[in-house]
Amino acid sequence: HCEVKMEIAAQTIIFFAILVFVANLLNMLLGSYELKTAIQRRLKVDTQSNKKRQTLFVNIINLFVPLNHMLINRFFKRERMEGKLFAGRLFMVPEQFLAIKQILSFVFLFLTFMLVKSGDIVPLLAFPLFGFFSPDIWLNIKIKQRKAAVVRSLPDVVDLLSLCVDAGLDFIASTRWIVEKSIP
Repeated sequence: HCEVKMEIAAQTIIFFAILVFVANLLNMLLGSYELKTAIQRRLKVDTQSNKKRQTLFVNIINLFVPLNHMLINRFFKRERMEGKLFAGRLFMVPEQFLAIKQILSFVFLFLTFMLVKSGDIVPLLAFPLFGFFSPDIWLNIKIKQRKAAVVRSLPDVVDLLSLCVDAGLDFIASTRWIVEKSIP
């Protein structure tokens, strides 16, 4: 019984991998030149900011990027996703974030095949959906934590700003001084 589950899970993962590969291949063959250059430019900016050698996980994520570029432009609001990623201090493009969501849904689908009885259809649908939406939940928690940190430090910054202005600095110079002294 466990061998049958393993075989079905392996077949499902292979099917989805082939589907993603074919979709990316069609996109690369049929896609416009502007789309290709836009994707390459975004990835170059992202990889140049990270001078380190890319990990295997990042390389796997980048396999999904061409297909996700079309999905983001058609079904999502790019500016909103970029704003949320920036607010959460995740230095990646929305295509990469969507790839993480897709990979997690595949992983949760595989785990569901491995751990759940074959007759249960609800976990087969619920766990991959949880895997898909869990990065959004994590990102929202991270944004809330960052906002709370800003609110906690705001009174100190306002006090320092008041002291600098009282000492004779103008507002811009005071702001610059506080930023230079507070960031390590």
